[in-house]
Amino acid sequence: MSDKPNLYSRNRQTGIGALLGKAKDSDSGSTFSMPSVIEGTLEFELRVVKASDIDKLCTLSVYNSRSYKNLTRAAVSDILPSIKLQKRNAIPAVGALVGDKIEVLAGGRRMYSVGLIPEAEFYILIAKDVSEQDKKFLANTSDTYNQPSILDVGYKVIEIQKMMKRADGSPYTLREIADMLDVSLGKAQESATFARYPDYLLAGFPGLRFVSYKWLRKMKAYSDRFDEHKSEIIETYSGDDELIEMQDAEKYSMNLQKRIEKIFKPIIQPSPKLQDWKDKSLPTGIKAAINGNDLTLKVSVDKVAPETLELIESLLK
Repeated sequence: MSDKPNLYSRNRQTGIGALLGKAKDSDSGSTFSMPSVIEGTLEFELRVVKASDIDKLCTLSVYNSRSYKNLTRAAVSDILPSIKLQKRNAIPAVGALVGDKIEVLAGGRRMYSVGLIPEAEFYILIAKDVSEQDKKFLANTSDTYNQPSILDVGYKVIEIQKMMKRADGSPYTLREIADMLDVSLGKAQESATFARYPDYLLAGFPGLRFVSYKWLRKMKAYSDRFDEHKSEIIETYSGDDELIEMQDAEKYSMNLQKRIEKIFKPIIQPSPKLQDWKDKSLPTGIKAAINGNDLTLKVSVDKVAPETLELIESLLK
């Protein structure tokens, strides 16, 4: 077992879980400490940021694999009610002070939720002089309550590719970016592929977390036809931007995935051999249904004549 301090360590003396527990009932300015993953100690101070100052003072760390710009009300519907009631996040976020900015390592959803409520306040534990190794550790072991989606990871990969460079100006390799986000190279590659899907394909979903991985993989087979069906895809949206309840958002997203997928599935014309069944006069109690090249006969046993039923049974033997 690793002897590194875990964010939610069971060691109540050293784990940041203990710090968060204490900070939950503490005042702004209170200080706490925990071991660094390298050496020495990280010193945290509890600070309070007004909702109106969040955009000015805070930014989500590159090591946090959540896509902050793609968060929605539906995506935070599990924590928004309590934050709205208390006018603050009960569990403090975790960040590092970088110049005059707060780099939020853990708590992107909490930060977003507080920002939706003008009178609310964002509680965050802040440390100075935090190493890159500690930043990565804190970011990658923090958001365990609600893991970033595959699309979150993909958007973050692309963001790093566009915005970050080495000291010599050269870009980071995909393997290096995967290491930053603590994901496999394969996941980094696939997630970036999904994140490059056109915006109109995903714009109708109430949040990234509601788009299933299985559906994203299915869509890869149709990627060269997205633009051809752009208007049809957009028409599948309900236009409902207020899907706040988690269950409603999940149900809506499942149906939306089916509607979009249906656009790309070829319509199978019934075989000429089956056309006659549409006008065929069938005995009482028997109905025929045609779906593509499939013919289904529905037999109501209590309505079919005994001799007809016997004939059907003999044919099935």
